[in-house]
Amino acid sequence: MQKTNSSDSVKINSIITKFSEVRRVTENLAKPLEIEDYVIQATDDSSPAKWHLGHTSWFFDRFIIRKYMGKNTIKGKDVDFIFNSYYETLGKYLSKNMRGIMSRPLVKETYEYRNMVTNAISELLKSNTGKDPEFLKLVELGINHEQQHQELLLMDIKAASYINGGRIQYPAKKVRLRKEVHRNGFNSMAAQKKLAIPVMVSPLITRLQNIRCIWRTLSSRNFRFQMGNSWNSLRKGATVNQNFGFQKAGISFRLKTFLHHYTG
Repeated sequence: MQKTNSSDSVKINSIITKFSEVRRVTENLAKPLEIEDYVIQATDDSSPAKWHLGHTSWFFDRFIIRKYMGKNTIKGKDVDFIFNSYYETLGKYLSKNMRGIMSRPLVKETYEYRNMVTNAISELLKSNTGKDPEFLKLVELGINHEQQHQELLLMDIKAASYINGGRIQYPAKKVRLRKEVHRNGFNSMAAQKKLAIPVMVSPLITRLQNIRCIWRTLSSRNFRFQMGNSWNSLRKGATVNQNFGFQKAGISFRLKTFLHHYTG
């Protein structure tokens, strides 16, 4: 019985440490930004830094805090509409391409919201609720969700910097990102403490960001529509090989500007 309790205690402490570290990393990634940079939405497929900070907190708030502490724990009637992403069953939400026009909540209010959420989750982890296996699974899910948004946040900062002529100065040599991932990710937790990769400097990170951008374009409805029209226009009078060649040329032509945009 004592061994079981000891094991549970170690697991809970590990999750508390991981949760605190992931929350801190997200805020450290945004710290180099000027206040005006927090609300920039470079493209319809990107999101402002402020939205990432709020959404990752809303996830913990909506799916954990309200379930275990009550609906009125976190104040803010608009957070469900503004910080929800695509959870249609939870009510109406702000369209993704409109996230950059919202000046409220303020950046400082978003950070206050983050602090409230972080403190509430930490309190739950240290209480008897922290012993609930279902609760711990939800917290780990929230941690993984925030790690995903750390990658998206960096990509969106890079896109915002590009449309501003590279004038968003991001001190990559000073700000470092510890890769907070599980065993199936890039590094183990033990490796993180020994290895810190400069943000947006590592060629690997840059390549991964560019691949993500390219995939978004290839899978977009507008791109597929254009390629479908190109295919249909030549289908009757061209061979399969000609069609393939035209499609390949079309992809190269349409991605030329896009690749220049994201790879510089």
